[in-house]
Amino acid sequence: MSSILWQMLTAAVFFGFSTAFAASETALVSLSRPRLKKLISQRPGLAHAFTQWLAAPQYLLTTILIGSTLSNVISTLLVTNVAIISWPNVR
Repeated sequence: MSSILWQMLTAAVFFGFSTAFAASETALVSLSRPRLKKLISQRPGLAHAFTQWLAAPQYLLTTILIGSTLSNVISTLLVTNVAIISWPNVR
């Protein structure tokens, strides 16, 4: 496969990561405390993770935002590089 195709496939993967990070951020931020406590009581296996989320949500949100930003930057770099290679005479 050519270099351009690999870069486009890699950019698509990172775009997928960005989508997943955005969806998880939206899902976690939209949970209300009563709904979260109900989920803790219904799913004891996830109780530890949800309890940590309730105690300090900023850590998980920071991780999600860093992942999202890195995914966006990497996919933008790859697509820009493909554009520069594909159209070298455009300035």
